[in-house]
Amino acid sequence: MIQSYDIIGTYIKANLIEQSESSKRFAVAYNDDGQIHLLIFDKQKIIVDFDVNKYFQLPYISLPLSGFYNPFAICCFLSDQEVFFSYYTVQKKAAFMHYHFIYNVDQWTTRGAL
Repeated sequence: MIQSYDIIGTYIKANLIEQSESSKRFAVAYNDDGQIHLLIFDKQKIIVDFDVNKYFQLPYISLPLSGFYNPFAICCFLSDQEVFFSYYTVQKKAAFMHYHFIYNVDQWTTRGAL
């Protein structure tokens, strides 16, 4: 094992760890009991644990489902600096909204939020 990081929370759901083309950075989308996160890390440290709900001022009501391991969010690297992030959130009872954005790891900025 090269490195491990604990994702600590109340009720964690995560699906896939993505790797940049250069293999220097990694990312995972996870849901912690309604809080959607983008965790970006390398082999030495966590670069950012981006709280999507807090940044976009979303309510914490998109709870993960028992027995279903998908966090309702995915991510992938577009380059070593940019990560595409897509997620679903509950707006009203049984009404889902889809959002996505691109996160720049080096500049700590987002663009394209819908």
